[in-house]
Amino acid sequence: MEEKEGIILKLVHGEGPSRITLDSNRQIASCGLDSISVVFHNGGLEEDNYQFDVESIVGVAGDVTSILDIACYNQGEEYMVAVATDDHTVLSYSYCSGNVNDDPFAESQFKAILVRFTSQINTIDVSSDSSRLAAGASDFLVKMVDLTDTSKISTMEGHDAPVLCVRFDPLVKYLASSSCDGTVKIWSTESKVIVHSVDVFPKVNDIIFASTLCRLSWQPGQGQVIAVPVGNGVRLLKRESWNCIQTINEQDGRNEKFDHVTCWSPCGMMFAVGSSDGHISIYGGWPQPSLISRHSVGSHVVSSLCWDPKTKDSSHPLLFSSSSGHIGALPHHWIYPQQEKEGGKGSIAGTNNTAPANTGKAPVAEPDDPLFDDSLLLEGIPPDSIFNDEEDAQELANCRPAPSHSPPPLPPPVTTRTINQINDKRIHDDDNEVAPPTKRRNVVLSDTEEERLDPLSPVISSTLDTGVLPAPPLPLVSSPLPPPPLPLEHYHEIFQPSATPSHLTNRFMVYNMVGVVRYHDDGSSPMVEIEFHDSSVHHPLSIPNHYGWTMGALSSKALVLAVEKTDEEPSQFQCTVFSSWDQNKDWSQQLPKGESIEVIALGDSWVAVATDKNYIRLFSLGGTQREVISIPGGQVVSLAGKGDQLIIIYQESTKSSLTAWVLDIGQRRELYPPHHLPLTPQAKLEWIGFSECGIPISYDTKGIVRMLSSQYGLSWLPIVTVAP
Repeated sequence: MEEKEGIILKLVHGEGPSRITLDSNRQIASCGLDSISVVFHNGGLEEDNYQFDVESIVGVAGDVTSILDIACYNQGEEYMVAVATDDHTVLSYSYCSGNVNDDPFAESQFKAILVRFTSQINTIDVSSDSSRLAAGASDFLVKMVDLTDTSKISTMEGHDAPVLCVRFDPLVKYLASSSCDGTVKIWSTESKVIVHSVDVFPKVNDIIFASTLCRLSWQPGQGQVIAVPVGNGVRLLKRESWNCIQTINEQDGRNEKFDHVTCWSPCGMMFAVGSSDGHISIYGGWPQPSLISRHSVGSHVVSSLCWDPKTKDSSHPLLFSSSSGHIGALPHHWIYPQQEKEGGKGSIAGTNNTAPANTGKAPVAEPDDPLFDDSLLLEGIPPDSIFNDEEDAQELANCRPAPSHSPPPLPPPVTTRTINQINDKRIHDDDNEVAPPTKRRNVVLSDTEEERLDPLSPVISSTLDTGVLPAPPLPLVSSPLPPPPLPLEHYHEIFQPSATPSHLTNRFMVYNMVGVVRYHDDGSSPMVEIEFHDSSVHHPLSIPNHYGWTMGALSSKALVLAVEKTDEEPSQFQCTVFSSWDQNKDWSQQLPKGESIEVIALGDSWVAVATDKNYIRLFSLGGTQREVISIPGGQVVSLAGKGDQLIIIYQESTKSSLTAWVLDIGQRRELYPPHHLPLTPQAKLEWIGFSECGIPISYDTKGIVRMLSSQYGLSWLPIVTVAP
């Protein structure tokens, strides 16, 4: 096996974003969410046997369970590493940069707590002269520490959302920071004030909703340019003027794959871009950069990139880490394909070569050393196969960037269901298996469900009940006809409780005791905004409404957004858990083809989805479908949830009255059997829900509020009259 022919990919950390960097001695350091240690590797940068040998480990003490970011620096003769931990502190340790395999823990020593935050720390960076450390966190703050006197800490306020990345410029005159508020801000390192602010991507209020991690990178040397990944490409901002001098479109037809990380080469003539679909793209030929190559390094998000400062001498000059806990390195000939073809390693500074992208994964092989059975070798495209002839090379040179990616079109607004739509049902015998979730979770669903035949047809209902086809009809005088369809006014409209009409461009999707979910459409970028009555539950959120969400449910534990099916897109919903034990806070689920969500409800540990197939699909907050309940003989009108209680309101197909059914989802039992829900004459149900004590409450269009009571069997007691 020739390791120089492929990417080295080694699983070092557990599931979750990992980080990789180099110290001044060119020793590789990595960390991950599963670990309380910084692992230092001797990568064999100048050799072909590149194996990430573990040489030393810095163990982090205290109540720390994971490390979020690292930065290496020097203090005199000491090698130092700064560690951002999950207890909202940045710690410093000294270590030995060299081979200490006999006792890898022996040389590490805790030095100091550098800075504290009130929320999760997302990023840290140390200046090129090792004089300052900067850190950014989810409490919207950036803090700068003087490493020569760690008691001097500056707090810099200006962002309106969690901070994603901080980076010092090479001259240590400026500090750049990116945030979920959609801006990149340039700070003066002396005065600690904002010099310039530029909007680069849509604003959100939490990292899990950001279209990019926006990990910035300054051009080495004088820091004349800063590369900013903006989700659908990279913007290059010029120093001092801070104008965008070029935008590089990185999508090239890939669907919803966002660029997260940038990193300049030591020569300043190339930069690499890491994306959410596991691709690394190399651009060269500054000041007119063009794509040199693109490589797949797996299916996970590229979470960090790092160039070896001695690029010419390195067999694998570009290091990377991923959200799966892998670290790896790209071989020299994949980064410099033209130079390899001409017969040698070297920089392409000042050239403008264009080579085809290597977009596919190559066969996987195991390294020969049995100590590294979990390493992966991804074979590359041989350099000689890059250009077949001069015509191919010229064709590639004439390529233009693909048009920028735009979010999927919004589905049309929900319209009131009519009597014809209700009766226009058909019998389906297609597979009812639910598609796997589209984000970060494997949702296990039942594959034994069968479509229920619609009871609206008396003939079909009779066949289902008896198993015998009905006899031919008798003369009209001897047998009455089936009852005619009910007039339209007797059918109750399907509605989401506490929501205003869906045709409005600015409306409430939810208004309850936990908070408010608003939909706002200004004609250019529809947004869903969430505010909590108690700010200790969660800070406000702002989510781009790319999928056209029309329904919402909110509790103190989670948020659910859903959309009906359209002619082009299936019906789907997304659940965001506010306090998850792991990093997977949100997941989504598509319904089977032809099935559409009508109403949603949310409890403490479950999500209920009512569909037009008369199903109630119950999911756990973790994303697993628990049960599918068929509504007996009618369509769902509304749902409401609180704690473990779920109330289902449905209308039987041959009746104008409504039926209420109350379940205990936690215990999987029936609290109140199906029973008639009383309404004022000529009134319709306007709202259904629970009191603060968990008592079912209804409200009709005549202004009558009723409470469910177990007195007299089951009865709904009028408790107040409100002006309708």
